[in-house]
Amino acid sequence: MAIRYISDLHFSHKNIIRYDNRPWLDPAEMEEGLIDRWNSVVAKGDLTYVLGDFCWSQRYEDWIRILTRLKGQVFFIKGNHDRTEILKELDKKGYIAGFAGWSHQEIVRDTGRHVVLNHSPMPFFVNMHHDNTYHLYGHVHVSFDYQCIKHIRRQIEELYQHPVRMYNVGCMIRGIDYAPRTLDEIIQIDKENREFEEGHVEDYLHAKIEVGQDKIRMANGKNQ
Repeated sequence: MAIRYISDLHFSHKNIIRYDNRPWLDPAEMEEGLIDRWNSVVAKGDLTYVLGDFCWSQRYEDWIRILTRLKGQVFFIKGNHDRTEILKELDKKGYIAGFAGWSHQEIVRDTGRHVVLNHSPMPFFVNMHHDNTYHLYGHVHVSFDYQCIKHIRRQIEELYQHPVRMYNVGCMIRGIDYAPRTLDEIIQIDKENREFEEGHVEDYLHAKIEVGQDKIRMANGKNQ
């Protein structure tokens, strides 16, 4: 059994396609694409932790339609757009492996390592100085907020002279590519992304400014 992680799938959300620049034309096409990518990597016995904002729809039937097509078991960390009453009902009827509240940080063991799960990033997560403790989060997409979190992470690493093992598992992250990933895959993806950014400093700094300005302009559209 593999343990996998992903966040911010936003099924049924029309405006998220433009906000994240997703490779689909409409929510129906996105649903098929997300399910295909999920099932291409997840096996029947796998456990996937979804770190919030799974589905924009408030219809219980829409959640069931999607969940029954996904391979493996699913455990939810509630996001700010997820409905508690839907998660409770899904848990009660056995459609999901369980869920934790939005303000709750779930700590799980994964191949001898402790993994702190929360929908939002926590730069000073529990036991952050321990070599076998990792923090996975979502919520910030590839936004100005995400650039701020990366900047904070670099500052903490410089001050403490110690790596900060916190990783954005938003489905739109380069390398995540809309499919649940294992912890080892997430660590490697982060390493490659940091190396890419360091090798393209001028392009990266210019992109940071553009992304920040664009996401601020589009923020209102995300929530519609």
